[in-house]
Amino acid sequence: MTVHEFTMPDGTKKGAKGVQADTTDAAFSGAEAWFSQVQTPETLGAPGALTMTSNPANNATGVAAGVHPALTFSNAIAEDAVTLIKSDGTLVAATKSYDAAGKVLTITPTAALTSAGVYSIIVAGVKDVYGQTQETTVIKFTVA
Repeated sequence: MTVHEFTMPDGTKKGAKGVQADTTDAAFSGAEAWFSQVQTPETLGAPGALTMTSNPANNATGVAAGVHPALTFSNAIAEDAVTLIKSDGTLVAATKSYDAAGKVLTITPTAALTSAGVYSIIVAGVKDVYGQTQETTVIKFTVA
């Protein structure tokens, strides 16, 4: 096993933890090397602020009764406390699922929503994998 130190942005040097390669070149370069670079996780921060879009959009009207609301986040999500409620404050029975990347949360009500009903998605307790939190948001929509 070859150990290599990386110079961090602040000038400190940190070693990779257990890099194995098929080369005797300590710089991991040349035609014999089986990879061209190593990225150390601690040098990688959040790619950007945590943002969110929704479908349906806030204050949407004429939404189909069979809608499966979706929230799309800019970063993968680690935890959430998202709920769907009726205008009278009662909780709508639903399941939540994320796509493989962990960025799209789909809410699937167990039954069709009520015609002309007003609903709210309460986006709370959302934290991405980088520890950033999403501000609590309420997304209201009206079913056709």
